[in-house]
Amino acid sequence: MDDYLIQIQRRKEERRRRRQRRHRRRILTIFSISLIVIALGIFFFSKYQAERFREGTIINTVDCSNLTVDEAFQKINEYLENQKITYLFIDSTVTEPSNSYSITLESKEELSEILEQQNNGEKNRTYSLTNVSLDEAKLKEHLLSIEYLDEANMQNPRNAYLEFGDDNLFHIVPETLGNVIDFDEAYELAIDTLKSGNTTIDFTSITKTLPEILSTNQQLVIAKEELNKIFSTVINYTLPDGSNFTLDFNTFKDWLTQDDTGMYHFELEDFLEAFLDILEDKINENNSYVSFNATDVGPVSVYLPESKRATLNREAEISKIREALGTTQNRSPIYKQSAYTLTDKNSYVEIDITRQHVWMYKDGVCIVDTPCVTGNASNHNTPSGVFTLTYKTTNTYLQGYNDDGSRYKSYVNYWMPFNGGIGMHDALWRDADEFGGTTYKGNGSHGCVNLPLSAAETIYNNIDSSMPIIVYAS
Repeated sequence: MDDYLIQIQRRKEERRRRRQRRHRRRILTIFSISLIVIALGIFFFSKYQAERFREGTIINTVDCSNLTVDEAFQKINEYLENQKITYLFIDSTVTEPSNSYSITLESKEELSEILEQQNNGEKNRTYSLTNVSLDEAKLKEHLLSIEYLDEANMQNPRNAYLEFGDDNLFHIVPETLGNVIDFDEAYELAIDTLKSGNTTIDFTSITKTLPEILSTNQQLVIAKEELNKIFSTVINYTLPDGSNFTLDFNTFKDWLTQDDTGMYHFELEDFLEAFLDILEDKINENNSYVSFNATDVGPVSVYLPESKRATLNREAEISKIREALGTTQNRSPIYKQSAYTLTDKNSYVEIDITRQHVWMYKDGVCIVDTPCVTGNASNHNTPSGVFTLTYKTTNTYLQGYNDDGSRYKSYVNYWMPFNGGIGMHDALWRDADEFGGTTYKGNGSHGCVNLPLSAAETIYNNIDSSMPIIVYAS
């Protein structure tokens, strides 16, 4: 009984072991089959991938992701055939069908090379083909027909520039944009663009549009501001005789120069010197006579020698003009020597050639009122003008030559020269009735002012170098 039970138990164990062996064989078979399937899957997937472009591959702007070379070749050519070509110009856009130029991808060679590069680990995903063909003759013919590429319709850019307006100020005239395109350059750009697969040709990139100088150019803006500052300047000079002389835009505009670019340059330093020459001439011209209120006559004009005229202080005046730019001023020029005037004089000697008379005023009081004899009217006129005493002396001899060549030597008690060898003195050789009247017309002096002794003495005792000696012909 025990042996029987043992045998039964052994048979059960044997069947269990056989079941386990069969199970292991099934698992091994399934695993082996799985490995084979996976291996085949990997093989076929690798082969599939090797025959197709990677995800994200763009060739001549066409998405060729997961396409074979043949499929990509067909898609790119369909794209090239169906796309419109767009030409971009500054002010316009021109479009036309791409098949006008027979644009095609010639071979699959470059596509195969790209696929091989990707299979070898190439990371790049964007490509441009070089074997795109087109009918270049048709392309050129069409470009020649586009009005925007016709030289006759092109305009060169023009610089912004300064213009002098009716308001006597400068204004910036804005620049003019250009549209000049070099045809040969445009033709090459069109070929290169189309062969790269791009159907938008941007001619604006080669258009000469902007001039060299824009209205925002700082040099131009600064020049305008500086010129307007100068041209708005008005200096009204009051000259010694009371007349006016003006420095304003009428003078400044002649000081401008313009270079080849249209830029203005103001040559202030160069022209200021020339202007001061003119101002000096005006001062000298208008200061050559001075007004004098003659005894019993009223205002007369008396010649003023250059030594007594106003002298311009050039250095100070230039500095003053620079400071005055942009302003309006009413003033006198700056003098080294002030303009000479007789209106404030109350001590002076007055000699009227016409009336043959001499007066001397001291502190406004007439202390001499006497007839005289001046230079011989025919050949020794006493010069008119405003003078001052050179020196004075007593008991001296005046020497010289008569008109016939003979010498003369005359004793005088009082000698007061004021204009070279011309002066006032007593003339004891003349009778009292010779003084005044018309004696000077035929029997005048050699230019001196002959006086009665008492008058000469009074003048001598009261005159000094500060007193003007005013000689005129009323």
